[in-house]
Amino acid sequence: ADYWLADMRAYAVWARVIETLAAVGYDDRTLHVASFDWRLSLHELEARDAYFSRLRAHIELNTRLHGERTYLIGHSFGGNVAHYFLHWSTSAARGDDAGAWLRKHVAGFIDIGAPLLGVGKSLAALLTGQMQQTVRIEELARRVLGITLSEQLSRSDIAHGSRSLGSLAAMTPRGGHAVWGDADGAPEHFITMHEPPGDDGGDDDDAMYEQCKPPVRADDDHWRSRVLPSRAVRREARRVRNMTIEQTFATLFSLSPTYAALHRRHYSVGAAMGGGIQHDERDDGDDVRRRWANPLEAALPDGGGATFRVVCMYGVGMATERAFVLERAPPTCAVGEADLPLRVATQYHDEARGIRNGIAFVDGDSTVPLQSLGFMCAHAWRRRSHNPHGATVVTREYRHRPQRGELHRFNALRLIDSIVDSARGGTSSGDHVDIMNNNAMLLDLVLEVSTASDACRDGADDERRRQCAALVRGVDARTGKPADRFHSDVAAVSRRIAQRLGWPADDDGAALPSPPP
Repeated sequence: ADYWLADMRAYAVWARVIETLAAVGYDDRTLHVASFDWRLSLHELEARDAYFSRLRAHIELNTRLHGERTYLIGHSFGGNVAHYFLHWSTSAARGDDAGAWLRKHVAGFIDIGAPLLGVGKSLAALLTGQMQQTVRIEELARRVLGITLSEQLSRSDIAHGSRSLGSLAAMTPRGGHAVWGDADGAPEHFITMHEPPGDDGGDDDDAMYEQCKPPVRADDDHWRSRVLPSRAVRREARRVRNMTIEQTFATLFSLSPTYAALHRRHYSVGAAMGGGIQHDERDDGDDVRRRWANPLEAALPDGGGATFRVVCMYGVGMATERAFVLERAPPTCAVGEADLPLRVATQYHDEARGIRNGIAFVDGDSTVPLQSLGFMCAHAWRRRSHNPHGATVVTREYRHRPQRGELHRFNALRLIDSIVDSARGGTSSGDHVDIMNNNAMLLDLVLEVSTASDACRDGADDERRRQCAALVRGVDARTGKPADRFHSDVAAVSRRIAQRLGWPADDDGAALPSPPP
């Protein structure tokens, strides 16, 4: 949570957030950093580390000592962890009074850039061992250093390493083709790939594969299975075509049954088609637990009506990987690569479609695409089906405005700080990580979790209201806390997703006002 190279304040994720909260009175008695092992699945965090039990106990202690409810703040995958905790903490397994626990102890849930509906890059890493970062680094290494990076870190290393991470499975796309598109189109302004020329997988690779013997090593465990896929599976996987999310999952699961078992054991990736959803699922059965990690299939629990606040904060206006152009990989008997028959077509470019190095880009925060960042807060959690208890839901978008650092004459440390700010995008960045350094986001966070909001609400003296208006855009005058602020077309994208899901237009009356078109 602290700065890397703290004396130079060179790099941090949470450091400025902590400093900002400390400036309004938070200290080590009222601010708790709940780190977790990101390698584990959400269920395994509790099974191995009692992570959620410890977090629940700490929140209860905070209520006893200070008499106030706690805000849960999660950045990136931490937002997914916090969302899962809301459901875990209110399940019947926590005790007879679990249903009232959230109302008593938690004031709200703030997600900063959380991939609530997953990211496509996770599937790309699992299926091919490639994603935007590896493709760019490979290209840079080849052009600048003249080396082949894959000789040092192979696709097999990345793919099989990714398949061992229960957390990455939690970030695979939710909602299927309704959310992510198919041959008929996609919810956002995204040019759907046309079906490529027919390719049935061919027989030319089979002769070589027949010579491959499934490598067996004594140190192999169930995470890194090396069982050679069958001929039929290899042929189907090699067939180049326009795959939906469902078809991509099917291909991945056929190539790696071990990973398929891991994924299916812990996660559900569907959606409540037609708007139907089960409310107040308070048992701890496997089917229910899997849905806790999927907000499309698990309604918000009862946090006390409108007093419980759910706030989504995220950046927009940055090119974000959304889809991948794949090609058949050369056949190989290399350990671990026989189940990687596809790879990203890194030499494919189509600027008209926003495709570079075989990767198609859309709006987002450079890591998470818009629908995953914003659909739940901008639409789904404004419907009674997914927000049956009427929690207050707010969306705060931050348009990416990169800044160049200014050269300071005062001292070397300020010069270094300026250079670092420039490299990271400055204090107005909407980048997935750098948003934690965004001044507007930090100010919104302070207003959300402190009494500083008193200066912005009705009844405050005129001078304080003027100061607030000069600093903050979009405040709810009744509470002084941040209100909706949109810069993207997330509202239109969300409506199209809801239509594709078959959700009714009125949902028996919206729980909250919809964002503007």
